[in-house]
Amino acid sequence: MRSKRSTTTNEDETRANEMASPTASAASAATSASHYQVPSLTSTLGLFSVVVLVCSFRIFDKRMILPYANAIQNTDMDLENAYGHSAALCAIQKDGLRYIDEWVIYNLAIGFETIYLYDNSEHNELAPWHDQLPQSTKERVVIRHFPSFRAQRPAYTLCWEDIRNRKAHSWIAFFDLDEFLVIKDRTKYPQLMDLLDSLSLEYGGLAVNWVMFGFNGQTTYEPKPVTLRFQKRDANATNPLVKTIVRAQITPNVRSAHFVKYNASETMRTRDTNGKIVGGARNEDLPNDVAALYHIHTYSFGEFKERCGRGDVAKKKSEWNMVLACKPNQTILEEINYNETVYDPACWELLKERAPEYVAKFI
Repeated sequence: MRSKRSTTTNEDETRANEMASPTASAASAATSASHYQVPSLTSTLGLFSVVVLVCSFRIFDKRMILPYANAIQNTDMDLENAYGHSAALCAIQKDGLRYIDEWVIYNLAIGFETIYLYDNSEHNELAPWHDQLPQSTKERVVIRHFPSFRAQRPAYTLCWEDIRNRKAHSWIAFFDLDEFLVIKDRTKYPQLMDLLDSLSLEYGGLAVNWVMFGFNGQTTYEPKPVTLRFQKRDANATNPLVKTIVRAQITPNVRSAHFVKYNASETMRTRDTNGKIVGGARNEDLPNDVAALYHIHTYSFGEFKERCGRGDVAKKKSEWNMVLACKPNQTILEEINYNETVYDPACWELLKERAPEYVAKFI
Protein backbone atom coordinates (compact mmCIF):
# COMPACT_ATOMS: atom_id res chain seq x y z
CA MET A 1 0.00 0.00 0.00
CA ARG A 2 1.23 3.47 -0.74
CA SER A 3 0.77 6.42 1.55
CA LYS A 4 -1.53 9.22 0.52
CA ARG A 5 0.46 11.90 -1.28
CA SER A 6 0.11 14.37 -4.11
CA THR A 7 1.63 13.39 -7.42
CA THR A 8 1.90 16.91 -8.82
CA THR A 9 4.93 19.20 -8.43
CA ASN A 10 4.67 22.77 -7.18
CA GLU A 11 5.27 24.00 -10.73
CA ASP A 12 2.50 21.76 -12.04
CA GLU A 13 0.12 22.97 -9.34
CA THR A 14 0.91 26.62 -10.02
CA ARG A 15 0.39 26.19 -13.75
CA ALA A 16 -2.83 24.24 -13.25
CA ASN A 17 -4.21 26.83 -10.85
CA GLU A 18 -3.43 29.65 -13.25
CA MET A 19 -4.94 27.89 -16.24
CA ALA A 20 -7.99 26.69 -14.29
CA SER A 21 -8.86 30.11 -12.85
CA PRO A 22 -11.18 32.12 -15.14
CA THR A 23 -10.60 35.27 -13.08
CA ALA A 24 -6.82 35.09 -13.32
CA SER A 25 -6.87 34.24 -17.01
CA ALA A 26 -9.35 36.98 -17.83
CA ALA A 27 -7.20 39.49 -15.96
CA SER A 28 -4.15 38.33 -17.89
CA ALA A 29 -6.04 38.66 -21.16
CA ALA A 30 -7.28 42.12 -20.27
CA THR A 31 -3.73 43.23 -19.38
CA SER A 32 -2.43 41.97 -22.70
CA ALA A 33 -5.27 43.70 -24.52
CA SER A 34 -4.49 47.04 -22.84
CA HIS A 35 -0.97 46.98 -24.35
CA TYR A 36 -2.17 46.09 -27.82
CA GLN A 37 -1.74 49.01 -30.29
CA VAL A 38 -4.99 49.39 -32.23
CA PRO A 39 -4.41 51.30 -35.51
CA SER A 40 -7.50 53.56 -35.31
CA LEU A 41 -9.67 53.50 -32.23
CA THR A 42 -11.93 56.24 -33.55
CA SER A 43 -12.97 54.38 -36.67
CA THR A 44 -15.70 51.76 -36.84
CA LEU A 45 -13.16 49.25 -38.05
CA GLY A 46 -10.94 50.06 -35.11
CA LEU A 47 -13.72 49.52 -32.61
CA PHE A 48 -14.57 46.23 -34.29
CA SER A 49 -10.92 45.19 -34.01
CA VAL A 50 -10.91 45.84 -30.27
CA VAL A 51 -14.05 43.75 -29.76
CA VAL A 52 -12.65 40.89 -31.83
CA LEU A 53 -9.35 41.08 -29.98
CA VAL A 54 -10.90 40.92 -26.50
CA CYS A 55 -13.27 38.12 -27.53
CA SER A 56 -10.35 36.22 -29.01
CA PHE A 57 -8.51 36.40 -25.72
CA ARG A 58 -11.56 35.10 -23.89
CA ILE A 59 -12.04 32.21 -26.33
CA PHE A 60 -8.34 31.42 -26.12
CA ASP A 61 -8.61 31.56 -22.35
CA LYS A 62 -11.47 29.03 -22.36
CA ARG A 63 -9.61 26.68 -24.67
CA MET A 64 -6.57 26.87 -22.46
CA ILE A 65 -8.62 26.09 -19.37
CA LEU A 66 -10.27 22.94 -20.68
CA PRO A 67 -7.17 20.73 -21.04
CA TYR A 68 -6.22 21.57 -17.47
CA ALA A 69 -9.67 21.26 -15.94
CA ASN A 70 -8.87 17.79 -14.67
CA ALA A 71 -5.63 18.95 -13.09
CA ILE A 72 -7.54 20.50 -10.19
CA GLN A 73 -8.93 17.07 -9.34
CA ASN A 74 -5.55 16.26 -7.78
CA THR A 75 -6.04 18.61 -4.83
CA ASP A 76 -7.08 17.52 -1.36
CA MET A 77 -9.66 20.32 -1.23
CA ASP A 78 -11.50 19.02 -4.30
CA LEU A 79 -11.46 15.38 -3.25
CA GLU A 80 -12.39 15.82 0.38
CA ASN A 81 -14.69 18.85 0.35
CA ALA A 82 -16.34 19.12 -3.06
CA TYR A 83 -17.55 15.50 -2.93
CA GLY A 84 -19.19 13.83 0.04
CA HIS A 85 -16.63 11.94 2.09
CA SER A 86 -18.26 8.53 1.74
CA ALA A 87 -18.55 5.47 -0.48
CA ALA A 88 -21.63 4.37 -2.44
CA LEU A 89 -22.50 1.00 -3.92
CA CYS A 90 -24.29 0.65 -7.27
CA ALA A 91 -25.89 -2.66 -8.22
CA ILE A 92 -28.48 -4.11 -10.56
CA GLN A 93 -30.55 -7.12 -9.53
CA LYS A 94 -33.23 -9.47 -10.78
CA ASP A 95 -34.96 -12.20 -8.73
CA GLY A 96 -32.62 -11.57 -5.81
CA LEU A 97 -35.10 -11.23 -2.94
CA ARG A 98 -33.83 -14.42 -1.27
CA TYR A 99 -30.37 -12.92 -0.88
CA ILE A 100 -30.80 -9.17 -0.69
CA ASP A 101 -31.32 -8.65 3.07
CA GLU A 102 -27.99 -10.22 3.97
CA TRP A 103 -26.16 -8.40 1.17
CA VAL A 104 -27.53 -4.98 2.17
CA ILE A 105 -26.82 -5.53 5.86
CA TYR A 106 -23.28 -6.68 5.09
CA ASN A 107 -22.41 -3.75 2.84
CA LEU A 108 -23.78 -1.14 5.21
CA ALA A 109 -21.81 -2.84 7.98
CA ILE A 110 -18.46 -2.59 6.18
CA GLY A 111 -18.93 1.12 5.56
CA PHE A 112 -20.89 1.90 2.41
CA GLU A 113 -22.92 5.02 3.13
CA THR A 114 -25.66 4.43 0.54
CA ILE A 115 -26.66 1.54 -1.71
CA TYR A 116 -28.28 2.30 -5.08
CA LEU A 117 -30.24 -0.69 -6.37
CA TYR A 118 -31.49 -0.85 -9.95
CA ASP A 119 -34.33 -3.36 -10.16
CA ASN A 120 -34.29 -5.26 -13.45
CA SER A 121 -37.39 -7.31 -12.60
CA GLU A 122 -40.50 -6.82 -14.69
CA HIS A 123 -42.81 -5.94 -11.80
CA ASN A 124 -40.53 -3.84 -9.59
CA GLU A 125 -40.14 -6.55 -6.96
CA LEU A 126 -37.94 -4.36 -4.76
CA ALA A 127 -40.67 -1.79 -4.05
CA PRO A 128 -42.59 -3.81 -1.42
CA TRP A 129 -39.30 -5.12 0.00
CA HIS A 130 -38.02 -1.55 0.38
CA ASP A 131 -41.27 -0.41 2.01
CA GLN A 132 -40.86 -2.84 4.91
CA LEU A 133 -37.24 -1.96 5.72
CA PRO A 134 -36.48 -0.29 9.06
CA GLN A 135 -36.41 3.47 8.58
CA SER A 136 -32.71 3.72 9.38
CA THR A 137 -31.95 1.22 6.59
CA LYS A 138 -34.51 2.56 4.14
CA GLU A 139 -32.83 5.97 4.22
CA ARG A 140 -29.57 4.39 3.02
CA VAL A 141 -31.01 2.20 0.25
CA VAL A 142 -32.25 3.85 -2.95
CA ILE A 143 -34.19 1.78 -5.49
CA ARG A 144 -35.00 2.47 -9.12
CA HIS A 145 -37.08 0.27 -11.42
CA PHE A 146 -34.97 -0.47 -14.51
CA PRO A 147 -36.63 -3.19 -16.66
CA SER A 148 -34.69 -3.64 -19.89
CA PHE A 149 -32.35 -6.08 -21.62
CA ARG A 150 -28.56 -5.77 -21.33
CA ALA A 151 -29.19 -3.29 -18.55
CA GLN A 152 -26.05 -3.64 -16.45
CA ARG A 153 -23.76 -1.09 -18.09
CA PRO A 154 -26.54 1.50 -18.60
CA ALA A 155 -27.59 1.12 -14.97
CA TYR A 156 -24.03 1.55 -13.72
CA THR A 157 -23.56 4.61 -15.93
CA LEU A 158 -26.79 6.25 -14.73
CA CYS A 159 -25.91 5.53 -11.12
CA TRP A 160 -22.44 7.02 -11.53
CA GLU A 161 -23.68 10.12 -13.38
CA ASP A 162 -26.31 10.79 -10.73
CA ILE A 163 -23.83 10.52 -7.88
CA ARG A 164 -21.24 12.60 -9.71
CA ASN A 165 -23.69 15.36 -10.61
CA ARG A 166 -24.88 15.62 -7.02
CA LYS A 167 -21.36 15.20 -5.62
CA ALA A 168 -23.03 12.91 -3.10
CA HIS A 169 -20.13 10.51 -2.52
CA SER A 170 -16.40 10.42 -3.19
CA TRP A 171 -16.17 6.72 -4.16
CA ILE A 172 -18.47 4.31 -6.02
CA ALA A 173 -18.30 0.50 -6.14
CA PHE A 174 -20.03 -1.70 -8.72
CA PHE A 175 -20.78 -5.08 -7.13
CA ASP A 176 -23.36 -7.83 -7.64
CA LEU A 177 -25.55 -9.47 -5.02
CA ASP A 178 -23.25 -12.50 -4.87
CA GLU A 179 -20.12 -10.42 -4.12
CA PHE A 180 -18.86 -9.41 -0.67
CA LEU A 181 -15.89 -7.12 -0.11
CA VAL A 182 -13.48 -8.40 2.54
CA ILE A 183 -10.93 -6.06 4.11
CA LYS A 184 -8.32 -8.34 5.62
CA ASP A 185 -6.96 -6.12 8.41
CA ARG A 186 -10.02 -4.65 10.16
CA THR A 187 -7.82 -3.25 12.91
CA LYS A 188 -5.92 -1.09 10.44
CA TYR A 189 -8.98 -0.41 8.27
CA PRO A 190 -12.09 -0.73 10.46
CA GLN A 191 -14.32 0.79 7.78
CA LEU A 192 -14.13 0.93 4.00
CA MET A 193 -13.35 4.65 3.97
CA ASP A 194 -10.29 4.01 6.15
CA LEU A 195 -8.88 1.90 3.32
CA LEU A 196 -9.91 4.32 0.58
CA ASP A 197 -8.50 7.31 2.49
CA SER A 198 -5.12 5.57 2.58
CA LEU A 199 -4.84 5.56 -1.23
CA SER A 200 -2.66 8.15 -2.93
CA LEU A 201 -4.14 10.65 -5.37
CA GLU A 202 -2.85 8.65 -8.33
CA TYR A 203 -5.66 6.18 -7.68
CA GLY A 204 -8.66 6.86 -9.90
CA GLY A 205 -10.03 3.50 -8.84
CA LEU A 206 -9.16 0.50 -6.70
CA ALA A 207 -9.20 -2.91 -8.42
CA VAL A 208 -10.10 -5.84 -6.15
CA ASN A 209 -9.69 -9.45 -7.27
CA TRP A 210 -12.37 -12.10 -6.97
CA VAL A 211 -12.02 -15.00 -4.53
CA MET A 212 -14.27 -17.80 -5.78
CA PHE A 213 -16.66 -19.98 -3.78
CA GLY A 214 -18.47 -22.86 -5.50
CA PHE A 215 -21.21 -25.34 -4.64
CA ASN A 216 -19.77 -26.38 -1.26
CA GLY A 217 -21.45 -29.75 -1.79
CA GLN A 218 -24.94 -28.21 -1.69
CA THR A 219 -27.67 -29.17 -4.15
CA THR A 220 -30.69 -27.07 -3.11
CA TYR A 221 -31.57 -23.67 -1.66
CA GLU A 222 -31.73 -23.17 2.10
CA PRO A 223 -33.26 -20.05 3.71
CA LYS A 224 -30.01 -19.13 5.44
CA PRO A 225 -27.40 -16.43 4.77
CA VAL A 226 -25.06 -17.35 1.93
CA THR A 227 -22.07 -16.25 4.00
CA LEU A 228 -23.05 -19.01 6.44
CA ARG A 229 -23.85 -21.62 3.78
CA PHE A 230 -20.71 -21.15 1.66
CA GLN A 231 -17.53 -20.97 3.72
CA LYS A 232 -15.15 -23.31 1.90
CA ARG A 233 -12.99 -22.47 -1.06
CA ASP A 234 -10.09 -23.73 -3.10
CA ALA A 235 -6.58 -22.99 -1.82
CA ASN A 236 -6.01 -21.13 -5.10
CA ALA A 237 -9.38 -19.41 -5.18
CA THR A 238 -8.17 -15.93 -6.13
CA ASN A 239 -9.33 -15.19 -9.66
CA PRO A 240 -7.73 -12.77 -12.18
CA LEU A 241 -11.04 -10.94 -12.72
CA VAL A 242 -11.47 -7.73 -10.73
CA LYS A 243 -14.21 -5.34 -9.74
CA THR A 244 -13.58 -1.63 -9.33
CA ILE A 245 -14.23 1.00 -6.68
CA VAL A 246 -13.85 4.29 -8.55
CA ARG A 247 -13.56 7.94 -7.55
CA ALA A 248 -16.90 9.62 -8.22
CA GLN A 249 -15.29 12.64 -9.87
CA ILE A 250 -13.88 10.64 -12.81
CA THR A 251 -15.81 11.12 -16.06
CA PRO A 252 -18.24 8.14 -16.20
CA ASN A 253 -17.16 5.51 -18.74
CA VAL A 254 -18.20 2.01 -17.69
CA ARG A 255 -16.56 -0.47 -20.07
CA SER A 256 -17.93 -3.60 -18.41
CA ALA A 257 -19.09 -4.81 -15.02
CA HIS A 258 -15.40 -5.16 -14.14
CA PHE A 259 -13.56 -1.99 -15.14
CA VAL A 260 -13.86 1.65 -16.17
CA LYS A 261 -12.04 3.68 -18.81
CA TYR A 262 -10.47 7.09 -18.27
CA ASN A 263 -10.36 10.15 -20.51
CA ALA A 264 -6.94 10.98 -21.93
CA SER A 265 -6.84 14.18 -19.88
CA GLU A 266 -7.38 12.33 -16.60
CA THR A 267 -4.11 11.43 -14.93
CA MET A 268 -5.56 9.01 -12.39
CA ARG A 269 -5.81 5.30 -13.14
CA THR A 270 -7.24 2.17 -11.56
CA ARG A 271 -4.62 0.43 -9.43
CA ASP A 272 -4.48 -2.59 -7.16
CA THR A 273 -3.59 -2.48 -3.48
CA ASN A 274 0.12 -2.65 -4.40
CA GLY A 275 -0.12 0.44 -6.61
CA LYS A 276 0.10 -1.40 -9.94
CA ILE A 277 -2.03 0.04 -12.76
CA VAL A 278 -4.85 -2.32 -13.79
CA GLY A 279 -5.93 -1.36 -17.29
CA GLY A 280 -8.74 -3.84 -17.84
CA ALA A 281 -10.90 -6.53 -16.30
CA ARG A 282 -8.02 -8.78 -15.15
CA ASN A 283 -5.11 -8.53 -12.75
CA GLU A 284 -2.91 -11.60 -13.07
CA ASP A 285 -0.86 -10.60 -10.00
CA LEU A 286 -3.79 -11.81 -7.84
CA PRO A 287 -3.22 -9.55 -4.80
CA ASN A 288 -5.50 -10.53 -1.91
CA ASP A 289 -3.60 -9.61 1.24
CA VAL A 290 -5.26 -6.21 1.77
CA ALA A 291 -8.70 -6.64 0.22
CA ALA A 292 -10.56 -9.21 -1.87
CA LEU A 293 -14.03 -9.61 -3.31
CA TYR A 294 -15.53 -12.90 -2.15
CA HIS A 295 -17.67 -14.15 -5.04
CA ILE A 296 -20.33 -16.73 -4.18
CA HIS A 297 -20.09 -17.92 -7.74
CA THR A 298 -22.80 -20.54 -7.91
CA TYR A 299 -24.80 -20.91 -4.69
CA SER A 300 -26.07 -24.52 -4.63
CA PHE A 301 -26.25 -26.59 -7.81
CA GLY A 302 -30.03 -26.19 -7.94
CA GLU A 303 -29.84 -22.41 -7.51
CA PHE A 304 -27.21 -22.23 -10.22
CA LYS A 305 -29.48 -24.09 -12.65
CA GLU A 306 -32.26 -21.57 -11.97
CA ARG A 307 -30.17 -18.94 -13.73
CA CYS A 308 -30.96 -20.60 -17.05
CA GLY A 309 -34.60 -19.54 -16.89
CA ARG A 310 -33.96 -16.21 -15.23
CA GLY A 311 -31.65 -14.76 -17.85
CA ASP A 312 -28.69 -12.43 -17.46
CA VAL A 313 -28.82 -8.65 -16.95
CA ALA A 314 -25.63 -8.29 -19.01
CA LYS A 315 -26.82 -10.26 -22.06
CA LYS A 316 -29.42 -10.02 -24.80
CA LYS A 317 -32.44 -12.31 -24.41
CA SER A 318 -31.34 -14.30 -27.46
CA GLU A 319 -28.10 -15.14 -25.63
CA TRP A 320 -29.67 -16.40 -22.41
CA ASN A 321 -29.65 -20.06 -23.43
CA MET A 322 -25.90 -19.82 -24.02
CA VAL A 323 -25.01 -19.26 -20.36
CA LEU A 324 -23.31 -22.10 -18.47
CA ALA A 325 -26.39 -22.69 -16.29
CA CYS A 326 -28.26 -23.91 -19.39
CA LYS A 327 -25.64 -26.53 -20.24
CA PRO A 328 -25.94 -30.24 -19.31
CA ASN A 329 -25.26 -31.04 -15.66
CA GLN A 330 -22.04 -32.89 -16.42
CA THR A 331 -20.70 -29.93 -18.39
CA ILE A 332 -21.43 -27.61 -15.47
CA LEU A 333 -19.68 -29.89 -12.98
CA GLU A 334 -16.64 -30.13 -15.24
CA GLU A 335 -16.47 -26.35 -15.63
CA ILE A 336 -17.01 -25.56 -11.94
CA ASN A 337 -14.76 -28.03 -10.20
CA TYR A 338 -13.29 -26.27 -7.17
CA ASN A 339 -11.29 -28.24 -4.61
CA GLU A 340 -12.98 -26.60 -1.64
CA THR A 341 -10.74 -27.60 1.25
CA VAL A 342 -9.99 -24.20 2.83
CA TYR A 343 -12.36 -23.00 5.55
CA ASP A 344 -12.76 -19.23 5.15
CA PRO A 345 -15.69 -17.70 7.08
CA ALA A 346 -14.46 -14.08 6.82
CA CYS A 347 -17.77 -12.64 5.62
CA TRP A 348 -19.82 -14.48 8.23
CA GLU A 349 -17.42 -13.42 10.99
CA LEU A 350 -17.86 -9.78 10.02
CA LEU A 351 -21.64 -10.14 10.14
CA LYS A 352 -21.40 -11.78 13.57
CA GLU A 353 -19.36 -8.83 14.79
CA ARG A 354 -21.35 -5.98 13.26
CA ALA A 355 -24.88 -7.32 12.75
CA PRO A 356 -25.44 -9.61 15.76
CA GLU A 357 -29.23 -9.18 15.73
CA TYR A 358 -29.40 -10.42 12.15
CA VAL A 359 -27.01 -13.31 12.80
CA ALA A 360 -28.94 -14.38 15.92
CA LYS A 361 -31.85 -15.47 13.71
CA PHE A 362 -29.74 -18.27 12.24
CA ILE A 363 -27.67 -19.64 15.14
